[in-house]
Amino acid sequence: MEPHDDLWVTIMGDHGVGKSSLATVLTTGEFPVLVPTGYFCFSREIVVNDTYVQVGVDEFADDIRYRADASDFYDIDCIVLCFSVDVPGSFDSLLSRWIPLVKEFSPSMPLVVARLKTDLDSPEISNKINDDVYSEIVGLHYEEVQVCEYLTCSALTETGVEGLFQRAAKVGDCFRK
Repeated sequence: MEPHDDLWVTIMGDHGVGKSSLATVLTTGEFPVLVPTGYFCFSREIVVNDTYVQVGVDEFADDIRYRADASDFYDIDCIVLCFSVDVPGSFDSLLSRWIPLVKEFSPSMPLVVARLKTDLDSPEISNKINDDVYSEIVGLHYEEVQVCEYLTCSALTETGVEGLFQRAAKVGDCFRK
C-alpha cells in the first residue's frame, strides 16, 4: 500500500435528502436511529487505488438563510451533490441553487451527483429518473460545470455508499493533481 493521503469531500443538497444518514453510514457502518441535524464533520480511512486515504466528509448548511462565501470551498477536493426521489424538487434544486453556488465560488470544482434513498425506488421510477438525470448532466457539461460522475446509493441498505465515496475520493484526487 502507498502512504497515507487526505481528501476532503463536502456533501450538499436540500434538507431531507439523506446527507446525514449517508455520512453516518460511511463513517460508522450503521444507519442512524436518530438522524443528526446541523453541521457535522465525519472522517474515515478508505483504500483508493492501493492508497490509504483519510476521507473527511462534511455537510454544507442547507439553511436558506445561510449565505455561502469563498471560505466554504477552501480545501475541498470534491463536492457530492445529493438529491432524493422522496424529496420533491430536490433535483431541480441542484440545478437552480447548488450548482450555481459552486460555480460562483469554485467553478473548477469537480462534482459527483448522487441520487440517495434508492431503496425507495421502484424499477420504473429508477429508470425514468436515471434517464432524466443523465440528460440534465450531459447538458451541464456545456455550462462548464465539472460533473464527473452520477451515482446512486442507499444509506439504509448501505448499497453503493462505499463506492460513492471511493469514486468521490478518486475524482478529488485527480482534481488536486
